[in-house]
Amino acid sequence: MTEAETFAVDATNVLGRRIIAHCIDFSLLVLVFAAVFAGGFKAYSDVSSDFCDDYERNQCMVISNQAVVYPQGWVNSASYGLLGYWTLVGVVEGATGAFIGKRITRIRVVAREGGRAGPLRGAVRGALMFIDSSFCFLIGLLLVVFSRPRIRLGDRWARTLVVGEHAAVIDPGVDPIQWDEAKGVYVFRDPLSGERKIWDTATDQWVPFN
Repeated sequence: MTEAETFAVDATNVLGRRIIAHCIDFSLLVLVFAAVFAGGFKAYSDVSSDFCDDYERNQCMVISNQAVVYPQGWVNSASYGLLGYWTLVGVVEGATGAFIGKRITRIRVVAREGGRAGPLRGAVRGALMFIDSSFCFLIGLLLVVFSRPRIRLGDRWARTLVVGEHAAVIDPGVDPIQWDEAKGVYVFRDPLSGERKIWDTATDQWVPFN
């Protein structure tokens, strides 16, 4: 049985691979943060409890008699860094279908109507990871687990799906796809136009059935 046949009912049933892909991309984010921000920190030892009084609240932290200072403010820097990183990941996934994690786990981001989502929709999807990743990624995980198709907030707003690398995709709600033995392709009838379409593996989208 081919992957397309396996996911004919729910092409978004790739939760395990999504989690692994996200862990890979998040690990890369940690490395980027370490490289970019580590040089800006300053450490002081044998300091008093009021050492941070001369700094803004998110610039200084005292632990025991040790102090760590980050003049740019780690809350703002981390927030902008997260937003920028996930937006960049989204742009790449929208333009190419996959960032590093998804490419390794052989899944991809597609538009709900099939084909590439495009950089703009990818950017929207990526930026909303800032919300989906709240509370240790609990929001995004719950949405993916309990929604059908399995989409997080970013997917809902950008009208995207995450599917297997070679899965045939249809917009949820249309008639189930059927396998045409004669032509060796998947076929479905567009509920809006009544037109029959086939899945074109060369362009990763549904095209008119001739």
